Amino acid sequence: MFLKKLRELINVFYFFNYGESMLKFSVEQKIYKIGNIEIGGQPGQLPTALFGNLFYKGMPEVTDHKEGRFDKERVESWIRIAEELSRETSVPHIMDVTALYPKAMEKYVRFVAERTENPISINGANSETRIAGLKTAKELGLEDRVIFNGIMPETSEKELEAVKECGVTAAILIASNEYDFSPDGRISALKGSEYQPSLLEMAERAGVENMLVDTVVYDVPSIAYAAEAVKQVKETFGFPAGCSPANATFEWRRRKEF
Repeated sequence: MFLKKLRELINVFYFFNYGESMLKFSVEQKIYKIGNIEIGGQPGQLPTALFGNLFYKGMPEVTDHKEGRFDKERVESWIRIAEELSRETSVPHIMDVTALYPKAMEKYVRFVAERTENPISINGANSETRIAGLKTAKELGLEDRVIFNGIMPETSEKELEAVKECGVTAAILIASNEYDFSPDGRISALKGSEYQPSLLEMAERAGVENMLVDTVVYDVPSIAYAAEAVKQVKETFGFPAGCSPANATFEWRRRKEF
C-alpha cells in the first residue's frame, strides 16, 4: 500500500542524502531552514527531502490550466497523502506548484498555502507565471517558506528582480548546460563560462541566500550523470543538490504506451 501511494504521488524531485557510512564530503555542507524543514548537510545528517508536483500538465484533476480550475477535493487529498507519508517515513516534503498561466498560478498558490504548513516551490512554465507566483507568495506573507524554481541560464533580469523584490531568499539553480552534458558541465553552469552566465552570480543578484541545485535529468541514461553531478556539487560548493529521475522514467513509460 505504501509503495502504491508513493508511485501515485505524482512526479518527484529528490535532494539526495547518501547513507552516513557511504560518503563524507570534505567541504563544509550548508544546511538551510526553509519554512518548517531543514535541508542539506553531510550524508546521513538529515533525511532526504522530496518534492511532489501539483497541477502539472496532464494532471487529471486539473480541468482548465489557463483559468486554474481543478478538482479541489481530489487535490487536497493528494496533499493529505503527502503529509501522511511524510509523517510515516520522516521524509520532509515540499509541494512543487506547477502552473502554465499566471491566473492559474495565483489560485494554486493560495489553495496550497491554506492547506499545508510545509514549504512551497514556485515552478511555472514561463517567466510571467513564475513572477505571478512570487507576487502571490509575497502578498500572503510566504516569503520564508517559498522556494523559487528556478534560476536557469535563460532566466531574465526581470525575473531575478522579481525574486529580490518579493523577498524570496531560497531558489533552485537549474544546472543545465546544453554545450556539455557531463557532470563537469553542470559545475560549469554554476560557475559560468564563455557560453553562458554563472548561475551563482545570477542568484546573488536576485538576493538568494539559500541555494539548492538541480543537476538536471534529461532522459533515462542521463540519470547516472545527474547523480554523479550531485556529488560534485556537494564536494565543490557544499550546496544541497538533487535531481528528478522520476521525470525521465515517467516520460519513458508514457511514450511506451504509444
